[in-house]
Amino acid sequence: MKKVKTYNIMLSRVFPVTHPKAGQETEFAPKVMAAINNMPCYLKKLHTIRANYDLWKKRIDEVMAGEAELCLRQWTGKPYRSKTVVIKRLRWDDGVGIQKLNFGWHNGEQIPVIEGWYMYGENGSKAELAKNDGVSLEDWQEWFKGHEKDTVYDKPLAIIHFTNFRY
Repeated sequence: MKKVKTYNIMLSRVFPVTHPKAGQETEFAPKVMAAINNMPCYLKKLHTIRANYDLWKKRIDEVMAGEAELCLRQWTGKPYRSKTVVIKRLRWDDGVGIQKLNFGWHNGEQIPVIEGWYMYGENGSKAELAKNDGVSLEDWQEWFKGHEKDTVYDKPLAIIHFTNFRY
């Protein structure tokens, strides 16, 4: 059997020190499992959003070709100073995928642009993006503060999907 590469994705166990909820549990691990197992849960973590779209596109293409897997992990304690635990290993047949995320302007409001399509309205807004990322809109905006202005044109973000869900 051919050995495949593993790409680790660290999911935060707690909100970062720069967030108003610093130190509080994110509950990302159970939200990921609810998404993967299609369990009823208000906030499922269907995806994660990362910088460096081009790097993640290359990696996800390898996963989709069956040459690599994603290993979702989280720290047991302080980041970079504690052991990690595996939440879930994902392969191409789990529905892994990637979409490019930028932000654009519409009617004076900055809104998500995914794969060149503007996300309008209740089901296609930042609120929907936040919900599918496993957090409230307010928490998501705090987490990504500053990224919106960077990603308008030159620094797209990667939406890394854990299931078949796509925007």
